Amino acid sequence: MNKSTPTRPAIPEPDYDDPKELYAFFGLAAYCIQLLEQGLLNLLVGLRLSGNQTPVWADAGMLYDEGDRKTLGQLLNAVHEIVPFEATLDGHLQEALRKHNYLTHHFFVEDDEDLLSDRRRREMIDELQESIRFFKVIDSQVCGGNLIMSELFAENG
Repeated sequence: MNKSTPTRPAIPEPDYDDPKELYAFFGLAAYCIQLLEQGLLNLLVGLRLSGNQTPVWADAGMLYDEGDRKTLGQLLNAVHEIVPFEATLDGHLQEALRKHNYLTHHFFVEDDEDLLSDRRRREMIDELQESIRFFKVIDSQVCGGNLIMSELFAENG
């Protein structure tokens, strides 16, 4: 069976000529964070079900419901309690958490007056692009949780 990592759309090149472009890149960064969170949730559910002799969809549904209420940091900790990440990946995941918290809680607040400046909007878009690239790389490393889930249910019908 051919298992491949899902491909994500390429990161668009900014034009820097529309003030709304900053918000579009922020939305793309938020999307990439959500993909990473979902990948971690898939991994967590797969790890928790992997100990079951015959996993059932009801168990998975309950675990997904429980996991959907967790923050990114809580998901990282929950997975880490079951299986530690390799040191480099663990460092990257901690950096992803830091970037997530910054983008979610401080990105616009810290630069609210600078949004009026074309130069600063350009820098902010570039910062978002870098974060998007980073989140995509980390997501591809975590995305094995999807394979765990599909293998569990394929083996057990």
